[in-house]
Amino acid sequence: MNLLLAVDPGGTTGFSWGSLDTGTFIEAGQLPPYEFCQMAHKKADSLRGNLTIVCERFTITARTLKVSRGGSYDALEVIGVLRYMSLGYCGRDLTFQQPADVMKLFDDERLRRLGWYQKGQGHANDSIRHLAYFLARAGKLTIPTTS
Repeated sequence: MNLLLAVDPGGTTGFSWGSLDTGTFIEAGQLPPYEFCQMAHKKADSLRGNLTIVCERFTITARTLKVSRGGSYDALEVIGVLRYMSLGYCGRDLTFQQPADVMKLFDDERLRRLGWYQKGQGHANDSIRHLAYFLARAGKLTIPTTS
């Protein structure tokens, strides 16, 4: 089975797993960065060659520095670990996606229609948006309509 790991990196890192073969959602969650990296590293090691990793593009701006008071590098550190895992275990670099692109196509209502919405798990839902967007672009998922 070819799996997809989608990640919303940060102080609380959202992650979701899906099947690239069937275009289905498997599970999602959110963890502190270190715990996420440990979990992802173990799973990626066991999936060598059968994993694709997609991650939210994180751009440092003046606002980023102001909000984090210049001291939080969690997102960058998670991205570094993901890049290492992707190159080492998957044989290719990460795929990055813009947050605005995924939010536009997969808002909460569309996640609910898919049955993928995780109540009270905002970072997990952000990772699920990246999962859904990647699967839709790969032709494995039809984007649900909204009413």
